[in-house]
Amino acid sequence: MIQMADNFEIRAARPGEVPEIQSLEEAVWKKGAYRFYGELYELSREGILVAANEKLLGYVAAERIGREALGVGMPSWNHDPRGWHKPDGDVLYIVNHTISREADSQGIERAYLSDVLMERFLALAEKSGTASMAAVIYWLRHTRVRNPRRLWGRHGFAPLPHTYDPDWGPYEGEEETGAIVWAREIGD
Repeated sequence: MIQMADNFEIRAARPGEVPEIQSLEEAVWKKGAYRFYGELYELSREGILVAANEKLLGYVAAERIGREALGVGMPSWNHDPRGWHKPDGDVLYIVNHTISREADSQGIERAYLSDVLMERFLALAEKSGTASMAAVIYWLRHTRVRNPRRLWGRHGFAPLPHTYDPDWGPYEGEEETGAIVWAREIGD
């Protein structure tokens, strides 16, 4: 499904866009880039939602997992999804949400684009009726994300009790470790 907003559209990623998504990921996250977009796309063609016009402006990517997998002992966010993905899982595990600086040069505020993309992702998840929760690993000492608590909190995410894991990390280039799962229910 395509949704137009301003001068960009929000839709499922197309096969030819996967290398561009990977390139944007590497440009933004450098050594900490998620490396498995090709594998994720092959597992779930609807797993990557993009904001684009003539250029890729951003994306949110998620894989399906089982609720029982949430918490201590989850694999690193930068894992190969082929060993963890559950096609019938009821949790959408967000592996990344990235907005390109290209949006700024087109006069599109990145925070606005981020919100529109995340709202559409959550609306599609609710409409599909196949997922009951969305979750993300929130790195406690992540210096590249300005205010993740505000981003995730604004979209109804909150820390899940008993999911803090001091062994997650460190994120590439970080010295400290530790993360907690933030999640929100979808639908009723």
